[in-house]
Amino acid sequence: MEDVGHSYGQHEGVRHLGWEGGRQIIGTPFRELVATEATDGHLVVLAVEMPPGLHVDEHTHETEDQIVIVVRGEVGASVAGEVTILREGAVHLMPRGERHSLWNAGALPARILDLYTPGGFEQVFAQAGEQATAHNDAAFTR
Repeated sequence: MEDVGHSYGQHEGVRHLGWEGGRQIIGTPFRELVATEATDGHLVVLAVEMPPGLHVDEHTHETEDQIVIVVRGEVGASVAGEVTILREGAVHLMPRGERHSLWNAGALPARILDLYTPGGFEQVFAQAGEQATAHNDAAFTR
């Protein structure tokens, strides 16, 4: 068995990344673990560490489904008004067209993987990060 730890390796064309791996999306807490281009546009996988108290306001994705996988901690999720507390190992679907929000429901940082299908939603974060960096606005990275 290969130990991927925090390193990046290549094995028969498959990318292996540990938690600290991936490409940082500048000005944001997000890292791209699997790029949209690697899946012919079908999917992007992002990693993020949510500090205690962080709340992502309610919003809707018109063209992407979002799947959240909790790696560590507790994350609150609201989809179409239904609230759920997600713990380590939980997988939660937020379908396109449904209003949803997320928040760190615990006292410690939460680690999550965000999967968006189709891929491309990372560009929204990249644009927000560029704007935050240009205006020296640290609000997005708190």
